[in-house]
Amino acid sequence: MKHAGDYEDALEKDESRGNRLGVPVAPERLRDLPASRAMWYESDEDLRERLAAGKVRERRLRWVRAALALLCTPREQACVRFYYFGGLDMRSAAARAGTSPATACRDLRSAVAKLREAARALPKDHFDGE
Repeated sequence: MKHAGDYEDALEKDESRGNRLGVPVAPERLRDLPASRAMWYESDEDLRERLAAGKVRERRLRWVRAALALLCTPREQACVRFYYFGGLDMRSAAARAGTSPATACRDLRSAVAKLREAARALPKDHFDGE
């Protein structure tokens, strides 16, 4: 009959268990790899595209925040901030906004409709420049 201590000893002796998916490689071999073969590689073009996409996303987010302040009621703003920007579920967002979940849901629908209508009035390439 095996005891719990026997299993613990077997686990301690089996050093490969924690490294099942990895393959041991000498550090000098990793240093000699060209950058394009490294574990994490992004070309200059990839980086430029991601940076440009990040800038467009930032401009869109700034527009949404400004439009939210101009077009929406304070309660709608609070619901949008807690639900979309804060990552809260509907019930938690409603509690933080000081309203019921049904009212918060209605406020979110109203705010999104206002923002969507304002966004449709923008030229297609509005966020591309700047």
